[in-house]
Amino acid sequence: MTARLLPAWRDLIGPIDVLIGRLSLLLVIVNTNYDRPVMIAAAIGAAVIAPHPRLIRSPWPWFALAAVIGTAQARIWWRVDDHVVATTYWLIGFGAAQFAGDPILVLRRSARLLVGCIFVLAFGWKVLSSQFTSTEFFQYTMVRDSRFEVVSQTIGGMGDDELASARTDLAELSRSGDIGDRVVVAPGPRTATVAGLLTVWGIGIEGAVAASFLAPLRGRWRRLRPTTLVVFCLTTYGVVPVFGFAALLLTLGMMQENEARLRPIYPVALVLVPLSSYLLDRLGS
Repeated sequence: MTARLLPAWRDLIGPIDVLIGRLSLLLVIVNTNYDRPVMIAAAIGAAVIAPHPRLIRSPWPWFALAAVIGTAQARIWWRVDDHVVATTYWLIGFGAAQFAGDPILVLRRSARLLVGCIFVLAFGWKVLSSQFTSTEFFQYTMVRDSRFEVVSQTIGGMGDDELASARTDLAELSRSGDIGDRVVVAPGPRTATVAGLLTVWGIGIEGAVAASFLAPLRGRWRRLRPTTLVVFCLTTYGVVPVFGFAALLLTLGMMQENEARLRPIYPVALVLVPLSSYLLDRLGS
């Protein structure tokens, strides 16, 4: 008999908790790329844990990973993105769930509540921020952030010269550091309209995700969760390529999904997010 060198596909997938455990280990590597030594440590830990369901279902490897990564984050807390911190929360939650009588149930609830809380905070910040609700945030972002170049030019109508001049003025203001200075940016013919639509959409979709994940939905209403989350990821990270955040949210979404036929939606979305971002980038160039 020839020994099987590679595990069968079904062995790689495994039960839902093992599958999400392996995806979470990959997630840790993706979301520690801000610090190469930490990323290498995470990769080594993932390589040790991932092949063994017994280790995935033990709390201690997860706590150890969270301790290493959390300590590194605490040293540079002011530079760490929010989704990177949320990944560490998930590691702790995954480990703590293993003490429960029904770890899968606890993991589902933890994933749902973490997504809901993330979006409550995001929704609350937007609603309470006058710079966001006034559409000034997106008007500035469409000029300053190169990731919005397709939006600002193709949809907003800004020309190359206008965009370059505005970025130069903003860069000079940033270097001067004089809060008394002002820069007047000449917008494109549709910039204000696009900024208004993005503002309304941002508040609306984040509020919808928060509500659907925190509300006690039953029956078919539960399908609002994958619908709102996937739409958010595609329309947000398909434009602004923050793949680490998209991967975290879609992994959490897959974990809380108790309808097996709906779970493939999340990995499909995970492929479509970078693909959409790539196509938009090609369109802009």
